[in-house]
Amino acid sequence: LLQWMLVFLAVSLPLQAQETVVSPGLYRLFAKMEKNQQVTVVAIGGSITMHTTGWGRRIAKHLQDAYPQAPVRFVNAGVSGTGSSLGVFRLQRDVLAHRPDLVLVEYAVNDGGTPDLACIRNLESIVTRLRKCVSQPAIVFVESAARIGGKLDRHHRVAAHYGLMSVDMQQACEVEMAREKLNWDDLLGDNVHPNGRGHGLYARVLWDRFQPYRKLPAVLPAIPKLPAPISSDGLILNGTMITPNYEMAGWYYKSEKIAGWWRSFFEGSLQSTDKAETLHIPFYGRTIGLWLLVKSGRGKIRIAVDGQMVKEMSAFRPNWFYSQWIHSDLLKPDWHVLSIIPIGVNEDPAKVRIGYILASDQTGAPAPSADFWQTTWVQSRQRTKELTKLVYRVIPSDCWQVLAPFGGNDAKPWEQPKVDLDRDYGVSPAVGPDTVSEFTGLRGKKIRWQIASGENGWVDLRRMTGQYNRGVAYADVTLKAPKAGDYEVRLAADYFVHIEVNGKPAGELMEHHGSPRNPVVRRLTLQEGENRVRIKIHAGSMGFGFLVEY
Repeated sequence: LLQWMLVFLAVSLPLQAQETVVSPGLYRLFAKMEKNQQVTVVAIGGSITMHTTGWGRRIAKHLQDAYPQAPVRFVNAGVSGTGSSLGVFRLQRDVLAHRPDLVLVEYAVNDGGTPDLACIRNLESIVTRLRKCVSQPAIVFVESAARIGGKLDRHHRVAAHYGLMSVDMQQACEVEMAREKLNWDDLLGDNVHPNGRGHGLYARVLWDRFQPYRKLPAVLPAIPKLPAPISSDGLILNGTMITPNYEMAGWYYKSEKIAGWWRSFFEGSLQSTDKAETLHIPFYGRTIGLWLLVKSGRGKIRIAVDGQMVKEMSAFRPNWFYSQWIHSDLLKPDWHVLSIIPIGVNEDPAKVRIGYILASDQTGAPAPSADFWQTTWVQSRQRTKELTKLVYRVIPSDCWQVLAPFGGNDAKPWEQPKVDLDRDYGVSPAVGPDTVSEFTGLRGKKIRWQIASGENGWVDLRRMTGQYNRGVAYADVTLKAPKAGDYEVRLAADYFVHIEVNGKPAGELMEHHGSPRNPVVRRLTLQEGENRVRIKIHAGSMGFGFLVEY
């Protein structure tokens, strides 16, 4: 039978669509559809998946059109701006609860910045958990394209290791462009998001790859046993999202219907009050994380595990809705303490909203030992007291004066920001702001220096200029130093920056630094008394603004 199957595959597949692995789950999917049974298709991924009429919905329609008597239920589990790190914890609620027959996993683009070991561990955790569930769905990796290419090797490796179909949309787009004499603008709306034609291509490529599995063998192949994992330090097989419905130390949980397209992701949030203290939460397992709502927040939180600070995270993003943090390392399989320290903006207290705690399922955890309460619990609380004393002051938005926007006409200026950032716009480094001088800005618009605006210290250049993916701005502020010397400042920027102090170059931020809300430390040499600090900043691909702490 095996020899017959291999011959059958070789003669029935077009050359460009030959499979290097057999995907038994797909045979099982089409066997159900041949019997007119309902099937459930779940697509999990980021914004490329989340598109309401995108490739996921279209492949479900291909299935329904081919088998009109077999009801096809489609579940869109895409969440914009998230990768497999969060997917590990979303799996139970957003995928397994639907008892899927086919799971389409689209994380290659948003996993681009994830370290190799963590990415492979996340993907293996998702695949292993899906393979162990009752419905044993077919699993397909959908690897989206990017104009500048992507890091697909980790996804390829995991798919090959577990015998999964892996569909390389980068290659598919390049083949389509060569055949139809197209360019990237014909398929993608920006660097990574398909337009209507691009979504249609993704669905068509998937459907073409599915065709061999519609011709069912006499005996359906069995789902193979799981191989030993690639990851040597273990997998996360019981990750879950815990609703933090606590009331303690100036925190309370509020169930609510949250306005916006992202409302379906959250049930409510654990919210800090003006009297919120450090929140200490015991948890069991090897992993921990948080999913915050940040649109209407203020300040930040410092996060410690077992008394050791591991992350400082902004509680506010003016142009986005949620943010997540997941511990980068696996912990010992034991009880630990998560400490959340709210940090306000100068005299204003923090405003923090925690949608979910991301952790291992706690229902089967052993009881904490007496030693845990007497040592780890007590010591963690003592150590975090020092973290509350480390305070930076935020420069208020209206202390800055801004001259913007400048810039060129390149279609995608964020891909080569130095071109516009290094251009001379006639703004002398030796001369400070004034309200009289007029400059020619972006697209010939006449501009003058103006007082900056924003919230919680964030200078919101996007709102001030109307630009979010292009543009250059100058921003000046006067800092007073009690004595000459080097001073530490923390700069959160969206996205690329040159810094001047008293008319001279003093530093830059040109490397990719992750979320624009994550502060990057820079040291500035200041003279005693007043110092004029100037920031020249280039927008990122989806935002424009900055914040400085000192």
